[in-house]
Amino acid sequence: MEMIGFLERHTGRKFDMGRFMEVIGHANRGVTLWREIQELRKASPCPLSALDMFTGMFPIVTLRGTSDCVEFYREMRDELAARVAAGVGVLEEDRYRLMWDNIAIWYNFRFYDYIHSRGGVFVGETYTSAWGVYQFDDTGSGDIFDSVAHCYSITLLNIDLDLRFRQIADMIRDYRVDGLVLHSNRSCKTYSLGQLGLARRVQNELGVPALVIEADMTDPRAFAEGPSRTRVDAFLEVLDQRKSG
Repeated sequence: MEMIGFLERHTGRKFDMGRFMEVIGHANRGVTLWREIQELRKASPCPLSALDMFTGMFPIVTLRGTSDCVEFYREMRDELAARVAAGVGVLEEDRYRLMWDNIAIWYNFRFYDYIHSRGGVFVGETYTSAWGVYQFDDTGSGDIFDSVAHCYSITLLNIDLDLRFRQIADMIRDYRVDGLVLHSNRSCKTYSLGQLGLARRVQNELGVPALVIEADMTDPRAFAEGPSRTRVDAFLEVLDQRKSG
């Protein structure tokens, strides 16, 4: 409530609780649709890969709380449901169902296309799923401001590694993931911290192979595409051996 008073004084505008709750409602509906979209990706063949999700996530990031965001994801959800019903996937067959950890390598989507060409499809990402994990409690059963504060305090980068591991483990199980690819992202140390430990736990405790790719989400100088592709090739060979064994 102190923040409301501060903002009213410095903006000269009165806080509108009705408008605030309208925005909260739009935000919750957008999150619900985003979750439904993620759920549809459990289908095989997977109807959307990381490329689609990394580009399709912008409304949930920049337009959350608007009716435009809700309408965009309603149409996206319906189109995706139709693809699943028709058996249309990113690939005809998910040879390798993969999971991506961390932010995208924004300047080099060719890297994901290369993985597609090898039969791999990313069926889930920790980054895109994080935008649909929590919803505000707008039922009137509690303090809406406490709910907002709670949701923003337990976002992906504010939780400990044990909880991050449990979230990854749940996704690996629910999306039937064959292998985990972790992007060690130099421009986001908070996200990348602990990834080597997470990779070891995924391999040792879940029996799922993990690959760490060193890169950067914005600086192409930190990404060696040739060696990275070679590491991907070796990683997919490991997955092949597991499938054949």
